[in-house]
Amino acid sequence: MEIVFENVYLSFKEYVLLNLRYSFKTKPLLVGRLFLFPLAAAGLWIYVLANLQLSEALQALGLQLALFTLLGIFTPVSAWRGFRRNYESTKFLQAPTTYRFSDEGVRIDSPFLQASFPWETIRDLHVVKLQAVLLSSDLTGFFLDFRCLKAPSTKADFLALLQRHTIPVN
Repeated sequence: MEIVFENVYLSFKEYVLLNLRYSFKTKPLLVGRLFLFPLAAAGLWIYVLANLQLSEALQALGLQLALFTLLGIFTPVSAWRGFRRNYESTKFLQAPTTYRFSDEGVRIDSPFLQASFPWETIRDLHVVKLQAVLLSSDLTGFFLDFRCLKAPSTKADFLALLQRHTIPVN
């Protein structure tokens, strides 16, 4: 039985959200820094403004305030730019892509990529709500959207196929 995901593509917003959800699920401490510095900077400013005059705060905590403020701004902006650069450089995410799963493996067809992968090259699948990331290595993966499954196939059929080929699902 062939299971087909038709016309899968991600908007930039979906790409960022899926990446963040996947990263929080697999590497929460690494992604936590995206929110740690802005929250720490905001917390420090709130504390300073609630307890000290601004001139006293700048004298006592000038370097720390400047550092946390810069990190609080730089960290999310840098991450956003990285997401944008990666999204724009991966053209097949932006074009309708068809994924065909069979007992032989995975076939990918898009205007920018035509490829086949045997099951042995697939490492695992990470399900994130209505989407999933199918990984063949730490740096190579494919984004799937369960809303794009072609009837009569279902998410359960797809997961059963992966289980038959001993692909871990997280």
